[in-house]
Amino acid sequence: MTRARAMSVLAWGLIGLGGAAASPAMDQEYLYGRFGQFTSTPIEQALDQQRIPNEFVLDPAAFVDRLRDRSWNVVIVRAIDLPPAPLHDEMIDLLEAHVDAGGRLHFQVADLQDAPPRLLDLLGLVGTEDLATPPSTIGPTDVQHLAENDRLVPPGTSALPGDAGEVLLPAATSYVTRTYGDGGAATVISAGGRVIVNGAQWDQWDTMQSSLVAQTHLRWLRCWAELDGDGVLTIYEFLTFIILLERGNATADFDGNGRIDLFDFLTFSNVFDAGCR
Repeated sequence: MTRARAMSVLAWGLIGLGGAAASPAMDQEYLYGRFGQFTSTPIEQALDQQRIPNEFVLDPAAFVDRLRDRSWNVVIVRAIDLPPAPLHDEMIDLLEAHVDAGGRLHFQVADLQDAPPRLLDLLGLVGTEDLATPPSTIGPTDVQHLAENDRLVPPGTSALPGDAGEVLLPAATSYVTRTYGDGGAATVISAGGRVIVNGAQWDQWDTMQSSLVAQTHLRWLRCWAELDGDGVLTIYEFLTFIILLERGNATADFDGNGRIDLFDFLTFSNVFDAGCR
């Protein structure tokens, strides 16, 4: 019996013990911090399209205050640069605590060149490299993940201020799900799918296309265990998970260790029990 087949047999047994009931959806609590001048609004459009209520904050200090005051299901950060120290140190502390507690993070900062190592670690990165010129295309990789669609995304013609930003360098346990034309990482998913970070030029993509990408990202983050596309957590999520597990699909790496094994099923079961958040 193959390893994948053995895991699926055990998974079926675990389903029989307690996976048949539908899990209720929970209230969504989103905090969205946007710092800097942007010419397009893909995240705003995605939040509006999915009718997701959110607290929208334009000031970095007010954003840190809201992180400090309460917990959130999903936190979104979109900025040209990190806020200055010591404010960004506290922001990173709070974002680390947010993810460690099971929260989800959508992160897009145009300039990560001077990001501290612990922020890179939180984002599932080991560093960045300069992207000297705007890429010719941005498209999906062969790593399949339900947080991504399969449409090519043409970038805009304008570069970011100063230079074209950075290519992301993923950690060994992260997944690159979108690349630039030269193969450099444009989108990295880490922490078992709880953290999504977009790299340079993301804000310069065609607005409709980048809004579509943001919609798939937010749909994944808002209901992490919803795998079959019907918007409800049922027994079919378990059936879909087994298929993803047997195929070695990146979506099945729920514990975020870069391997797909039985521990992912155990983590998935806990996420399913927690419901959509």
